[in-house]
Amino acid sequence: MVDQSKEVRPLTALDLSVMRGSMPWVRFPRASGILRMGVGFACAILLLLPALVACQATRTPIPTPTAYGGESQIAFVSDRDGSLHIYVMNTDGSQVRRLTDLAADYWAPSWSSDGQHILFLSQFPGPFHVYMVRVDGTDKARLTDRWFDGNGAALSPDGEKIAFDDLGDSQQDIYIIEVDDGEPERLTDDPPNDCCPAWSPEGHLLAFVSDTAGYDTVHVMNEDGSESRRLTDTGANSRSPAWSPDGSRIAYASDRDGDFDIYVMDADGTHVTRLTDNPARDHLPTWSPDAGWIAFVSERDGNAEIYAVQTDGTELVRLTHDPGKDLWPAWSPSL
Repeated sequence: MVDQSKEVRPLTALDLSVMRGSMPWVRFPRASGILRMGVGFACAILLLLPALVACQATRTPIPTPTAYGGESQIAFVSDRDGSLHIYVMNTDGSQVRRLTDLAADYWAPSWSSDGQHILFLSQFPGPFHVYMVRVDGTDKARLTDRWFDGNGAALSPDGEKIAFDDLGDSQQDIYIIEVDDGEPERLTDDPPNDCCPAWSPEGHLLAFVSDTAGYDTVHVMNEDGSESRRLTDTGANSRSPAWSPDGSRIAYASDRDGDFDIYVMDADGTHVTRLTDNPARDHLPTWSPDAGWIAFVSERDGNAEIYAVQTDGTELVRLTHDPGKDLWPAWSPSL
C-alpha cells in the first residue's frame, strides 16, 4: 500500500502569476586613438559621438531565433524507467527529467495556461483520478474525488474546470467538473463513444472525438455541450484533436490516405493540409506556443518516439532517442 499522504495534497489554489523582466546591455563605441588622427578630425568625431551613442542605445535588438517553438517545454509519457511516468524536456529533446515517482502508471499530460502546472491521469492503488503537479515536480494534488475510466483530461484556460471522458453505463461520454467542488456535469449523452476533449484557447469550445459515424471523427461543441458539429467526414478515422494557440486551426491524426499521418485544418473543418507522409503511425499532435511546430508520436524508426514538424510540413526533427516508448507529448505555453 502506497502512502498517498506523502505524495499528494488537496488542491488549494493555482499560482497564475509569472513575472519576467530583462534589461538590454548597451555597448558604447571606443574613441581611444582618435586624437592621433588630427585635431580637426577628432573634433568632428567628438561632435558626432553623442548622436552615435544615442542611436546605439535606442536601437531595437534583433531577436535570436530559438529552436523548435521558442521558450517552452514538452511534457510526455515514457516507460523508459519501467512503468509509465510523466517527463519534461526542452523543446530540442535535451534535459529530460521525471516528475512522477510512485509505482503507478501515468498518462495523458496537459498544461495549465500559465505553464506552471501539468495535469495528468493516474491510477494509484485504487481507482483512476485526475492529478496535477508543478512543472518542477512538487505540490502534487488530486483534483477528482470520483473514480473514472477515460482516455484524457484537460484543464480549462482559466484553470477553473476540467473536461474529461469517462466510460460509464457502458458508454463513453464527455464530462466537465469544477476544480473547486468536483461535481461532474455530463456534456454528451448518446450511444456513440465520445472521448479526448481539448479546450479551445479562449475556453468556449471543446474539440473531441466521436464514433457517431461508425468510425472516429473530430467534433466541436460549446463548453456546455450544445451545438455539437462534426468537422471531419471522409470515411476514415480522425483522432487526437489539438487547437492551435490562436484557436484558428486544429491539428489531428487521420488514416484518410491509408496510414495515420498528421493533418491540420481550419477550426471549421476546411482547408485540410497533410503535414506528414510515412507508412508508420503518426499521431498525438501538439502545437508549439509560436504555432510554428507540431510535436507528435511516430514509430517510423521502429520505436515510439517524439518528433516535431514545422506547420508547413517542411522540416522534421526527432526529439527523443530512447529504447523505451515515448508517448503523449504536450507542448507548454511560452514560459
